[in-house]
Amino acid sequence: MLALTVAAWAGLQVYYRTYTASDAPPPEALRILSRGIREAQAWAAILSVIGFFHHHFRTRDTPLRRTLSQAIFPFYLIHQTVTVVSGHYLDELGLPVWVEAPLLIGATALGCWLFYDLGRRIPPLRIWIGLPSGKGASGAA
Repeated sequence: MLALTVAAWAGLQVYYRTYTASDAPPPEALRILSRGIREAQAWAAILSVIGFFHHHFRTRDTPLRRTLSQAIFPFYLIHQTVTVVSGHYLDELGLPVWVEAPLLIGATALGCWLFYDLGRRIPPLRIWIGLPSGKGASGAA
């Protein structure tokens, strides 16, 4: 999967450099093919990461892994909202991108963590953010 990711990325770089450097638009068939390659690259990258973590961390159950496994769904629920709202307010500051990007990533991570932490501490909210309803629950569905 990693080899497919890198090969697809390299192919896309050739495509982007060829057709942004010329005035002629790419043929429709080539445009459709490049979109397919872009999607294959995205999925191959996702599967590479999943495979890497499955291979290296599947047998090592730690408190951090259990916490992060439980936090992943609440993070998924709120991350886009936090990113859009944070980006809106950061954009108004007119910061250079090298300053704004780390601030946006940090604000998103912090906002997601606060959402998860608040939701897990307030029992009625647990079920609404995808956590087990009882504190003693294992989290396995």
